[in-house]
Amino acid sequence: MNYPIASFLTQVKNAYMARKKSVVFQHSKIIEAIGNIMVKEGYVKSLKVIEDNNKKNIEVALLYHSHEPALNEVRIISKPSIHRYAKQDEVKKSVSRFKTNILSTNQGIMTAKDAGAKNIGGEVICILS
Repeated sequence: MNYPIASFLTQVKNAYMARKKSVVFQHSKIIEAIGNIMVKEGYVKSLKVIEDNNKKNIEVALLYHSHEPALNEVRIISKPSIHRYAKQDEVKKSVSRFKTNILSTNQGIMTAKDAGAKNIGGEVICILS
């Protein structure tokens, strides 16, 4: 697992395509933060941190709207080899009703909507729709 963020997002998308009810991942703070944003934005039903034998895992319960997945598209923008940054004015322009941009800022992981309200920029991690 070279890039856990991309692995997490890809596994969630694949689980939706396979009509799974939930998916379990190895715990990390950044994945937990992204998962909490996905819960808040309505892309997944819930997120639970499970501890077994001093090992933490994250269980994500997937959400379906009338048998259709809540998450349709995942675009990973920043990768270990290429980092994409957005200034505060670019963040405000990128806010959309139908898509959620997730950014890593100096104040933590947040959506572009929240970053625009705080007038801060950051690294664009991914776009969800």
